[in-house]
Amino acid sequence: KLTLPQITEEGQKRLSSILPQYDEKRIWNNRVYLITYDLPLKKNKERNYLRFFLRRIGCGMLQKSVWITPYNPTKLLEKFMEEKGLNDLILISSLGKDGTVGNIDLSDLLVDVYKLRELNEEYKEFIFKAKENKSIKEQLIFHYLNILANDPQLPFSLLPEWWIGDIAYK
Repeated sequence: KLTLPQITEEGQKRLSSILPQYDEKRIWNNRVYLITYDLPLKKNKERNYLRFFLRRIGCGMLQKSVWITPYNPTKLLEKFMEEKGLNDLILISSLGKDGTVGNIDLSDLLVDVYKLRELNEEYKEFIFKAKENKSIKEQLIFHYLNILANDPQLPFSLLPEWWIGDIAYK
C-alpha cells in the first residue's frame, strides 16, 4: 500500500508563513506613509538591507530613497532603526487619504508605484484560464499564488474601479 507523506504541524506553520494570503479585511487608518532616508556611503550595506526590508513589509518605491505604503510602518521601522543604529537617518511622514504627492492624486500614484495595471492584466489572464477550465487545479493555484505574492493588497478604497484582484480571489 502506498503511503503519502504527511505535513507536520510545524510544516503547516512554515508553509502558511511562506505562502501569500489574501487579506479580506485590509484594515486601514486612512493615512498613507512616506519613508525617506539619507544614508551615508559608508552605510551601503544597511541601505541595501533597508530597501529589502521596505519591500518585505509592503512598501513601494516612489524614488530611490523615498518609499510609500498605506499601512503604518512606524513600529516595524522603529525596531529596524534601533537594531541597525539608524535612528536619525530615516523619516516617516504621513498624509491623509485625500493628500497628494506633487500634483498626483494618491490613488493614481499608488497605481503607478505598485504597477497595478500590470497586476490587473495578470489577474485577467488567471480568470480567463480558470473559466476556460483547461488548466489543472494545482497549476491554477500556483498561478494565483504567484500573482498574489506581487499584489500589495492595498486598502479597498484606494483601489481603482477597474481592479479585479478580488474577483480572481473569489
